Amino acid sequence: MEQAQVTALKRTNHLKLVWGLVCLIAPTALLILTIIIYAISNFVTSTTSTPVSSDDLFGSTGPGHTIVNVLLFLMGALVTVTWLPGIIVGIILLATRKPLPSSSNKTH
Repeated sequence: MEQAQVTALKRTNHLKLVWGLVCLIAPTALLILTIIIYAISNFVTSTTSTPVSSDDLFGSTGPGHTIVNVLLFLMGALVTVTWLPGIIVGIILLATRKPLPSSSNKTH
């Protein structure tokens, strides 16, 4: 019976470790990914855009560029909303792991 409890405790600790690290790392990684995608999309669309005439204030962008910008906005909003709670929840999950009972506590 005690072996089943130790196994369940190991599984719970492992899940808390994994989800704690995901909560800590994922929002920051998503922010970095968003910035990289933004840089790549602007580089690609700036090299393929049509020249601006003297009457236009800005050059016209295609629908693909607009769709990428909307998706990047949604990713940025998700990062903004989840960054601070992710850090808090990640720290809580990592701090609430329970120590495993060791068999070396027995008297010799």
